[in-house]
Amino acid sequence: MDDELKVSFERTVKGEEAIVLTNGLHNLDNPKLLDILQKTGVPSELFRQLVSVQYDWKIAPTHKEVFSHGEKLEDLEIGIVDTELGETEVSEISLYPDAIDPQNISLHLKQRDHRGFEAILVMEGAASLFFPDVVNPVGTGLYARSNKGTHVNLKKGDLVFIPAPTANGWERATEGFKFRYIGFPPWNSDFVAPTI
Repeated sequence: MDDELKVSFERTVKGEEAIVLTNGLHNLDNPKLLDILQKTGVPSELFRQLVSVQYDWKIAPTHKEVFSHGEKLEDLEIGIVDTELGETEVSEISLYPDAIDPQNISLHLKQRDHRGFEAILVMEGAASLFFPDVVNPVGTGLYARSNKGTHVNLKKGDLVFIPAPTANGWERATEGFKFRYIGFPPWNSDFVAPTI
């Protein structure tokens, strides 16, 4: 199959790129993925190891449950590995449909000397992500987004790579939706900015 056909979504806005690959674990040599990794400063071999779970834990995965108003939103197995970039989160996450708020669109701000990124490998089920067309700062730590954007459907095997500061948010998830999350630096509300 031609590599072009393995890209199910590509956002090419300068500084706000993103890519979705079908059959992601078997498509890690895709030239478009390699290009966006290079632009983000992520060595391709390191990314391959992280997404394929080939590394030693600095902090072994620990279980956490997230609830809101008595409803379970997420089950997480959160682990940390030391990489040449710095501490990186590698987690297995079950996201429940009650967790989805289509208005919850956020972006990871750039950190330190590295741009930072998020990656998602869909393990089970299906979901959709929303990427707004435009996001602009309107105050300190506050960003306005357009309501127009791209809706990207994800299925088992899809691999998403989202460099900071590309805004995105979950729109829906099926029962049983599970994904591997890779984040550099590890997810922290201090550098995740909401949009309005």
